[in-house]
Amino acid sequence: MDTLGKPFLQANSPDLILTDQLDIPSIEKAGRGSLYNDLLDEAGQDVVYYLECYNLIQSGNFILLSSKRHYLYGPDELKQLKTLINLKLINQGEQITFCLKTMNRVLPTKGFFVGRFLDYKCYERHILQTYPSVLGHVLLFIGWLDNKVIPLLPLISWLHYKVNPKKIKFLTTLKMRKLLEKNGFMLVDVREIRELTYFISQKVNDIKIKTIFN
Repeated sequence: MDTLGKPFLQANSPDLILTDQLDIPSIEKAGRGSLYNDLLDEAGQDVVYYLECYNLIQSGNFILLSSKRHYLYGPDELKQLKTLINLKLINQGEQITFCLKTMNRVLPTKGFFVGRFLDYKCYERHILQTYPSVLGHVLLFIGWLDNKVIPLLPLISWLHYKVNPKKIKFLTTLKMRKLLEKNGFMLVDVREIRELTYFISQKVNDIKIKTIFN
């Protein structure tokens, strides 16, 4: 299911109801909760529109994992949790699978996980549009070496990560969907917003996190 580039799509989950809020000229902060306002400030109005069209944040029963701030959530908030929104770029996570398993563990069955990542196709298009043809292809080749060749060399890969822990790992929408499905989620919808790809997924299965005590 590749929905990139399309405005809003009917979700394939019976638990999501799509509403038409595209005519709203602006989003007012007055009367909103602090998490809602933080989401608006960090992700932007387009992302808030996107989530509101699927009724994911109006009730306030969501948790925000910010890339800029740290929040502490208590047991009562976790009990009422319906939607988890992660604004940390998934491409920059050292252990993407562990991250997804953790999201699965926190959410209740049929809960929604919203995340964002840099899709390689969007990255490639941006590079080729920004730089002259030759330089653009050189940069793409360097990126290919960084993501495809270096990971095959364990010692160099480890050193490279230590030097640059925030390095971007290439992901595509198809690969993201497979990772979600492998870790107990069903991909509901995808949309490209301001050169980042946002997705809505729903937890359908429990996934156990293996520990040394298992």
